[in-house]
Amino acid sequence: MDKKRVEKFKKLLLARRQELQRSIAQTTEEGRAMQQSYGPDEGDRANSSLDKELLFHQTTHSRGLLGAIDAALARIADGTFGQ
Repeated sequence: MDKKRVEKFKKLLLARRQELQRSIAQTTEEGRAMQQSYGPDEGDRANSSLDKELLFHQTTHSRGLLGAIDAALARIADGTFGQ
């Protein structure tokens, strides 16, 4: 793969990496805020628990993508990207 295309992919990967890091930080903060929002009503607690599970799933997925991006960036650094 030519150097110009590799640089294009590197820029795209770095931009996506930043987006994911921001998303993870925001989701983590939302999860912390939800811990304090449990109400006395059982339905409210169930909804809050479901919301936390969804945030956890989203964070787990984002961390997986982040790992894949880091691996691709490492391949770019060592010259094996696109092979």
